Amino acid sequence: MNKYKTKFTSVCPVNHKKITYELEIRHTDKILVEDILETISKLLIGYHENIADELFKKFGGEQTLIANHHGVFIETERKL
Repeated sequence: MNKYKTKFTSVCPVNHKKITYELEIRHTDKILVEDILETISKLLIGYHENIADELFKKFGGEQTLIANHHGVFIETERKL
């Protein structure tokens, strides 16, 4: 199992504040770091759950996305 971990920011579509996300992708296949970086660079604004869905569509495997949304902790998990 390969694990890829990174942090990135996106803007909340409701109040336009920056949210810092922590992403972990676990996959048996190799994922290019450049593909991960390119994908997250396009996630400029969005709801947490929608971002998790987009990442899962792109990379599959098992994923955890974590963020603190203005005092509310959200953790989403996606897996095949």
